Amino acid sequence: MEIERKYLVPILPDNLEEYPCRVIEQGYLNTEPVIRIRRDNDKYEITYKSKGSMARQEYNLPLTREAYYH
Repeated sequence: MEIERKYLVPILPDNLEEYPCRVIEQGYLNTEPVIRIRRDNDKYEITYKSKGSMARQEYNLPLTREAYYH
């Protein structure tokens, strides 16, 4: 089960480039139902999300790098 949460950051911390980070790319193949592909650093996956606005089921399937870029 996934619960969507959003936060507003009032100010960015100093020396932001020194903090650890992840490179995330994603795109949507469909919006009803939601089907998304995502790259999170070196992890690739396709995700299906059930209907709902605040809480919904989410299913993730791993992808290879080659499948992600084709």
